[in-house]
Amino acid sequence: MDGRIKVNEQKLAAAIAGWLRHIPKKVWEQFIEHKILQHYKRSSLQAETLEGQIAKHVASEMTRLDWEVTHPEGKHAGSPPAWRAEN
Repeated sequence: MDGRIKVNEQKLAAAIAGWLRHIPKKVWEQFIEHKILQHYKRSSLQAETLEGQIAKHVASEMTRLDWEVTHPEGKHAGSPPAWRAEN
């Protein structure tokens, strides 16, 4: 496996939970405020930026630890064969 370590879903979830605990308090407070407004059917203009900040934090932790996420290369299905009427 060329020196790579395979992490199962449980270990990855534990790592992400740890990273989430270290998100700046200000971001969490704004996120909670957004969720309260959302409950009362009011919109928060910060929703996308807050979710983006949380995602950016997790991604930066992965970069800091030099972790790499991979998946099998997708195979291009190409175009379906031309349809021909049966005679």
